[in-house]
Amino acid sequence: MLLSCCTKFLTLKMIKNMASIPSAVLHASFTKKENKMFQVNTFGLFCLLVIFSIACCDTNSIQIVNSGSTNTAGYNINIERNGQTKYSVFRRFPIGGNPQEKTTQLEQNLRENLFANIEMVMPLSQYPVKHCMKSASFGYSLRVTYNEQTSPDLACPLSEEKLVNVNKFVRDIVAYLNIKTIGN
Repeated sequence: MLLSCCTKFLTLKMIKNMASIPSAVLHASFTKKENKMFQVNTFGLFCLLVIFSIACCDTNSIQIVNSGSTNTAGYNINIERNGQTKYSVFRRFPIGGNPQEKTTQLEQNLRENLFANIEMVMPLSQYPVKHCMKSASFGYSLRVTYNEQTSPDLACPLSEEKLVNVNKFVRDIVAYLNIKTIGN
C-alpha cells in the first residue's frame, strides 16, 4: 500500500515537473541530441513508473472471510489468479494451536467466473456499508477483498444484481472446498 502510494506520488510529481520545464529552457540548455535523449529517458522512466504502479495495485488475489458466529465456524480463503488457493477454518472450540491452512488448486472455470464477477463490481467502495438484523447465535458476516477494497457484508440481503452474482460464486467455491461451518 505504501509503495503503491509512493509510486503514484512520484508519477504525479514527475508529470508536474515535466510540464513546468519550459521548452525554451530545454532547448537553450541542451543540444538537440541531448534534449531528445532527455525526453526519451524521461518518458521511459515515466512508463516504468506507471507499469510498476499498476502492478502494485493489482494484487491478483481475492480474499473471502466469513467471521463465524457463536454456533458456526468462520473461515478465510485466499485465491490467487493462477488458481492457487489457501484456506483455513477457524473452529468455534479450538483444539489447540492455530487453524491448519490447506492448499489446493481451484478449478479454472470457478476461478475465472469469480475474478470476472469481482472485476465487474469494482470499485467495491461504491457500495454502501450494510448492516442487517442477524441471529445472535448464527449471525455472521461474509466479505470479499480484492485490490485493497472490501465488499459490503454479503450475508445481508443484497439488492445489487452484481453483488448477488459474486455471493453465488463465493458460495460455489465454499462448497467446492467442502468447508463446513457447523459442528466445528
